[in-house]
Amino acid sequence: MNLKLRLSLWYSLFLFVSLFAAGMAGYWRIKHVLLQQFDIELADEMLLVNALYQDEKRENDIERFKAFLSHADFHYVVFGKNREYLFGSRDLPHTFPDMSPEDIRRLEGGATLFLQKDIGNIPHRVILQRAGDGSGDIIVVEEPLKRVDYVMNRLRAAAFVLLALFLILSITGGWWMSGRALAPIGDVVRTATQIQESNMSLRIPVPETRDEVGRLIVTLNAMLDRMES
Repeated sequence: MNLKLRLSLWYSLFLFVSLFAAGMAGYWRIKHVLLQQFDIELADEMLLVNALYQDEKRENDIERFKAFLSHADFHYVVFGKNREYLFGSRDLPHTFPDMSPEDIRRLEGGATLFLQKDIGNIPHRVILQRAGDGSGDIIVVEEPLKRVDYVMNRLRAAAFVLLALFLILSITGGWWMSGRALAPIGDVVRTATQIQESNMSLRIPVPETRDEVGRLIVTLNAMLDRMES
């Protein structure tokens, strides 16, 4: 493998790794922001459900509560204070979500918890909160993460396409840049092969840039001057 190819490959690899790292950081940041926004919407839905639950339970009309939420975009489940199933949206599990003892203590202490779990191989975001009527009932509101997954899948596909384009451009750019950087080396090789005893006056063209290659050519020309003398 010649030097020009090695330089272009190293340049491309460095640029690709840098872009990939930046892209991954941006990807996870966007996902974090989307999940935060999703949790805000879930909290608003929980506020609505909890308020309705308090009102209808005070009026002793849970059936109206169920009817009102039957057309909602989200799903809900109500568990008793001992975490037994009471009622909820159709097709949702009747078992209490798996939680650590610490999370259960926080929930019983009045904290609002957010969890993520799979229901039918579909990721869902879950919010749990004690009912505000003091009964100790636990309200669970769930919503599939389809919107977030859709955005992230589109973003991931676009990122792969852009990375492929950047890789092609970086290889092309690296080949061109390494070619320009190593062009004086080609002049050295061509001039050295042309120098014979009969034409010792030939000299290597000195590039305008005074970099390492330029200083090397100046040194070689000085050596040729001494040899000719």
